[in-house]
Amino acid sequence: MDDARKQQVEEGHRKTLSAFVLRARRVEAHSLAADRDALQKLASVEMKMQFRAGEEMAVLVQRFPPEEQVESAAARVRPLILQGDPVHFAQVMIALNYFSKDSDDDSLKEGVVAVKKKWSRIKPRGKDMLGSSTQIEDAAGNKSDFLSDNELGFGWIYGDVVHADEDRREATKMHGVAERFKAAVPIVARIMIYTMVSLNLLRHMQKTGLVQLDEELFTEDVIVTETEFRSEMRAWFAPVGTPLPPEFGGVQQDTNTAPTNEQQGQ
Repeated sequence: MDDARKQQVEEGHRKTLSAFVLRARRVEAHSLAADRDALQKLASVEMKMQFRAGEEMAVLVQRFPPEEQVESAAARVRPLILQGDPVHFAQVMIALNYFSKDSDDDSLKEGVVAVKKKWSRIKPRGKDMLGSSTQIEDAAGNKSDFLSDNELGFGWIYGDVVHADEDRREATKMHGVAERFKAAVPIVARIMIYTMVSLNLLRHMQKTGLVQLDEELFTEDVIVTETEFRSEMRAWFAPVGTPLPPEFGGVQQDTNTAPTNEQQGQ
C-alpha cells in the first residue's frame, strides 16, 4: 500500500473511531450503565425459581428496569447495530483492529479479538438462540412456533421501539410485547457492555499513541443533564406594531420614497 493510500485508509478509520467515541460515551453515560454489576446481571439473564410447597409447580421470577429506561438505552445503541451507519460495530472493529495489529501489547490485541467475537453474535436479522427460545399457548390451546430470544428481542427493538416493522410484529404477535421486551433487555445490556469495552480499548490506544484522535472527543459534553436553562440577555420594549430595527432583521425604510396617502393618515 503506497503512502497516499495508507493515509487515506487511516483517515477513514480515524473518522469512524471519532464518531464512535461520541456515541459510545452517550451509551456509557446512560442510567442503565451507572451500576455495572446490575447491567451485567441484565445481560446474563438472571432469574429466580420460586417453588410451591407440596406442588409440582414453580414460578420463574425475572426483574427488569422500566420499559422507558430500556427504550432510551436501545435508542442510544441503535446506530451501533444499524447497517450502513458510520458507527456500525463492524466498521468500528475494523478500525480498532487496524490500529492495534502492529502493537507489541498482546493483551490489547487479545482484547480486540475477544470483543469482536462478542459483537459477532449481535445479529438483528438472526434467528439463532442467544440463550433461550419461547413458545406461547393461549387459553384455547393454540400454540405458537418456538421463537428464539434473538427474534423476540429484535422484534421489540425494531417493531416496538426504533421502527414500526410490521413484519417483525406479526411474526411475534402471539408472544406479545411483554415477551418481546423480556428478550430485548439482555440484548440491549450486552450491546451496552460491548460498546463500553470497545471504548475502553480505544481509550488505551489513544493514551499509548496507537491512534491519534482529537482529545476533545473524550472530554466534550455528549449528554444534557440540566432540565432548566437560564440565559441572561438584553431586552427592549415597544408598542405593538412597532417595526423591527434593521439590526434585528427589520426592513430599512427608504427615506427617499414619498409617503403614501395611507401613511399620511388619510
